[in-house]
Amino acid sequence: MIYTKRKSGAYVPPPGSVYVGRPTRWGNPYNLENYTSEEVKVLYREYLSSKDKSYTNPLRRKKLVCWCKDKPNSLTYCHSEDLFTRANGLAHNPWEIGRLMVSQGSTIHQAEEYVLNTLKAIHQEWKEEKKWLK
Repeated sequence: MIYTKRKSGAYVPPPGSVYVGRPTRWGNPYNLENYTSEEVKVLYREYLSSKDKSYTNPLRRKKLVCWCKDKPNSLTYCHSEDLFTRANGLAHNPWEIGRLMVSQGSTIHQAEEYVLNTLKAIHQEWKEEKKWLK
């Protein structure tokens, strides 16, 4: 799951979460002041693909927190979704699939529901694995 840091007042991140925004080592070095949103996405994905797998290993099975996501299933692009996808070895980025659904005629609500259900299923898998590991 990805959570937002954009809250008023004192922010308390979810237990077991990791902040991945700027200025952390996982922060996106590309910003909207210098690039379009599509350029930011492409440049960050190239940057991430140049990194060794160990770069995202500490993020495996963690709740990620970034400034740009206003809710976990938001379809607005954030580099944290690429970190989440790679760290957890997912074959597909659920948010990218949601955006594709909208481009093919689904409503934003339907796409966000898909993303949320996918994330819930991933979380459930993690819980089931923990049971087996005990």
